[in-house]
Amino acid sequence: MARLLTPEDFGLMAAAMTVIGITQLFVQIGVGPALVYYKDLKQVEINTAASFSFLLGIIACGVFYFLAKPVADFYNMPELENMIYAMLILFPLRALTNIYYCLLQKELHFKEITYGEILGFVVGMMATGIIFALLGYGVWSLVYSQIGFSVVYFIVLFYYSKIKVRFNYTQGVIKKFLKYGISFSVAAVLDYTSRQIDYVVTGKYLGSVPLSYYNKAYQIMEVPNKVIGQGISSTLFSSFSIIENDDDKIHDFLIVLYFLIFALGIPIGVMGYFLADEIVYILLGDQWYDVVPIFKILCIGIVIRIAIKVGTNFLVGKGKPTLLAWTQLANIIIIFIACFIGFQFGLEGIAIAIVISMIFNFLILSHFTIVNSHLRWVDVIKIISIILLLNAVLALIVFNIHQWIYPWLNPLFRAIIIGLVGSAFIVFTMQDKFLNIVFPSYSHVLQIYINRVKSKISSRTKAV
Repeated sequence: MARLLTPEDFGLMAAAMTVIGITQLFVQIGVGPALVYYKDLKQVEINTAASFSFLLGIIACGVFYFLAKPVADFYNMPELENMIYAMLILFPLRALTNIYYCLLQKELHFKEITYGEILGFVVGMMATGIIFALLGYGVWSLVYSQIGFSVVYFIVLFYYSKIKVRFNYTQGVIKKFLKYGISFSVAAVLDYTSRQIDYVVTGKYLGSVPLSYYNKAYQIMEVPNKVIGQGISSTLFSSFSIIENDDDKIHDFLIVLYFLIFALGIPIGVMGYFLADEIVYILLGDQWYDVVPIFKILCIGIVIRIAIKVGTNFLVGKGKPTLLAWTQLANIIIIFIACFIGFQFGLEGIAIAIVISMIFNFLILSHFTIVNSHLRWVDVIKIISIILLLNAVLALIVFNIHQWIYPWLNPLFRAIIIGLVGSAFIVFTMQDKFLNIVFPSYSHVLQIYINRVKSKISSRTKAV
């Protein structure tokens, strides 16, 4: 779609999504985390949660109906008003979708959730968006693609869920859910706010076209986070909740998580940095080359963006939502200050500000993770330091290969070759003999978990 629409179209949509994205938060206040946390839920409790969430979605429709024009005026983008009106349907729809998502997550049915995401993206978003873009609907093709994704995603989750909700309301149930979940919701709202400050500042002070460039760079940077980070995040909350009283298991689990995230994330960042030109050309086309320098800066934050999820989900799983909320508030303050300094230096300044704020957020969350577990800072620093040194070698190799093949291969083949080199490096760092040499203190724990992952991948491959 990036080849069918203009950067201004995507900038308008990015501005609209700063508002519409609130749907996921507004409709699950106190309900989502509680549905996952409480065991042996009765049908009446699930029905009440669905009714309460749907009611919030309807209220949100009314609230944002009156906020649509002020938001458009704030950004100085008149087209936003009608776009927001059209997407108000997403509030009640995502409210119900969130209920089925939490019920499937509670039963660890992540495969079904993934099916919903894939079908929603391919059928609901891409197919709908491309068709309307080809018909000349411009920015509205992006609006319809968002609606299409939400509709298909809801249908798939509804189909796979064994529990079908009905609308009724029991006041005592809502009090129970809110007592547990309201702090998580506050933390989620703060987290969402922290992730929108850069968009708001860019859209307000730099305009829709620069916002589209920043949005595309950030979206590409987010791909590893969605593939690796969200997969980790979807299981971490449930896992930490199950083993919350077993300190030894938590210690081993955290060691493995930090190793896997940095062993995967840093090489991806290295490859992304050196392949920025190729990635932007392949995914977006010639008109988006202004994205390249922004994406290169954001590549530094790829691994940090994923690693932040460890601390976030650890505090959630350990039942410390208030502490998480305070860390998110501190993060908002850091981002706000950094972005207002950064935007004066253009998009690159905004990107640098976001990477710096990510690092601070990671350090804060890691500190509280360590304080509330048997993990030590020396363990984390040792893992990160060794992996960084190894990836310095990878960066040197990739740089020289890239320089050598650049003149005589097209972007796609350059990306494939560098991707194969990076993949071989990642596989090498996962080998048992290598772990015994580099991480002798943790090699046994790492080998157990990595071999489990390999076994699952092998069994799925044979099944296919």
